[in-house]
Amino acid sequence: MSAIFGIFNRDSKPIVPLDFNNLHTAITRQGDADCALWHAGCAGLSQTPATGFILESARNVHSPDSVMFIAAGRLDNAQEVAGLLRIPAAERSSLAYVEIMRRAYRAWGIGCASRLYGDWCFAAWHPAEKRLSVARDHHGNTALYYYIDDKKFAFATSRKALLELNLAPVVLNEEYLANYLTSLFSRCGDRTFHSHIRRLPPAHYITVTSGSCDIQRYWCLEDTPELNLRDRHDYVTAFRDVFSEAVRCRLPSSGQVGVTLSGGLDSGSVAAVAAKHLQAEGRHLAAFTAVPQHCPPEYIASRFNDEYPMAMATAKLAGNIDHYSLKSESISPIVAIRHALELNNTPNHGASNLYWVTDIRSTAQAMGCTALFNGALGNGSVSWIGSMSSQPMWYRLSHMTCRQLYLDSRRYLMAVTPTGLIRSLRTRRMERNEWWRGTAINPIFAQRSGVLERLVTDQQERSTDSLRQKRCRAIMPGYSIVGAMTAEASAQYGLNIHDPTADARVLEFCFSVPDQIYIDPKTGQDRWLIREAMKGYLPDEVRLNRKRGLQSSDLVLRLRACAADVDVALDELSEGAAAEYLDVDYMRQVWRRVLTEDTLNTHTKASSILCRGIMAGLFVNNFYE
Repeated sequence: MSAIFGIFNRDSKPIVPLDFNNLHTAITRQGDADCALWHAGCAGLSQTPATGFILESARNVHSPDSVMFIAAGRLDNAQEVAGLLRIPAAERSSLAYVEIMRRAYRAWGIGCASRLYGDWCFAAWHPAEKRLSVARDHHGNTALYYYIDDKKFAFATSRKALLELNLAPVVLNEEYLANYLTSLFSRCGDRTFHSHIRRLPPAHYITVTSGSCDIQRYWCLEDTPELNLRDRHDYVTAFRDVFSEAVRCRLPSSGQVGVTLSGGLDSGSVAAVAAKHLQAEGRHLAAFTAVPQHCPPEYIASRFNDEYPMAMATAKLAGNIDHYSLKSESISPIVAIRHALELNNTPNHGASNLYWVTDIRSTAQAMGCTALFNGALGNGSVSWIGSMSSQPMWYRLSHMTCRQLYLDSRRYLMAVTPTGLIRSLRTRRMERNEWWRGTAINPIFAQRSGVLERLVTDQQERSTDSLRQKRCRAIMPGYSIVGAMTAEASAQYGLNIHDPTADARVLEFCFSVPDQIYIDPKTGQDRWLIREAMKGYLPDEVRLNRKRGLQSSDLVLRLRACAADVDVALDELSEGAAAEYLDVDYMRQVWRRVLTEDTLNTHTKASSILCRGIMAGLFVNNFYE
């Protein structure tokens, strides 16, 4: 897997080869040993795999316009960029992505970032000005972390590698931990669990000199203008084109391709379109579906527990999808949590899903897949649900329930109510209802961290969000942490993990579609755009299905089967540093309910309190190691 890293001594002191070699060693320990190294004066850069551009550029280091450039990742619009750069057609096919990005930077400077679509990051060092610029893609599966103080700036695509430099004392970011435990991701920003390590968010670049540090956002999805077409079916045609290209450009020219296939619209659409492209080349797609090991109860009528029948229907219609069901019998939820912490050294929000996520990635790796597709961001993009609030009043009155009408009008009422009054009432109500019981957080730590105030503020903002702001909440443009975590998983498993539903061009198109288009005016059915676009791609039983799958539906039964593992983990938390941050006694109460009750509420608590709390606690206990 490709990676970049570098060091800039802002105090102009020469690079210490030992420090640079330590970072190089840490990076190559994560995977690729084929590494190009360059350092001169107060700066050093490296990239893997070695392409020669750094070493070649180093010969011209004294040239006034010389720029040391490194990059990692891939471009979705390489041919378009090459055309804008007027690169001869005969030369384009032989150019590596890194070289196209280098030429784009030389032509347009840091502004080239907005023109480059794909999963990429780059860094450019200007020796004459002693200026370093580092940029990350719009919304892709990439990771870029950095450390900065008055004397040094260091960056790397691997957070673990950056930590090995020992640039500052290791201190737990307690505010970030509180946000994680309460699912307050909108307040995470550029922080990580390590106080001295920052994350460069998507759609941002950072420019550093000896005396300044400037971080800018170059792409704002929320500023996308609305697209007004004559007929609603024109949106379907346009969507098919942009979505098909987002899938096609990510398909490798050779090798086995895999997809994580659920029974829903998002991954099903990705799989169906990918299969169609591969079929033209006589190739097959490997699809992996997580299925229950035990037979879970039907918790709720609007959810289905086993996604295999729906996924199988999608695979069968495509004709060239080899479908595999995975029960993940060899890895328990707790073992998967420990394994993920060992690999990435950071808690994962979806801790309860890690057993089947790990199984799918391990199986894809063992089968020789070089790429693994998913549709993780589909709910915020291609299958946006739409809102009745965007429909004409006569339509809303005839199709909405009394509760829906109440919630619709409530948003307008909240907008005219004084903010201070609303926050005061929310705070009192949450305290009275012991809000922390929905999480594993220790109430003393919760009070000390100030997370309640952040939660109340977040709820207040949500209650007055416009329809566009609600869509942004689902996508998190400019601050999402999902791409970084996925990129680190890609490196660990040797897989290129792709999500066409997060393609910047797909996001821009879906965001430009008026909200009312996402609801069928005849039937009131939601997700109309993707349902209509997938005619002929997905079977109607999948395309028109209104039920949603319940992830990790047999989680309660799996936890009971590994009860000893859960008990050991809880004992570790009660005896370690985690006890300061987690309410371990309450987690034990939840565990006793998990052992005896079979309800949707128990399933939810097993996921959000027990599994997430155990992962956070094990991480805290091992933090300073």
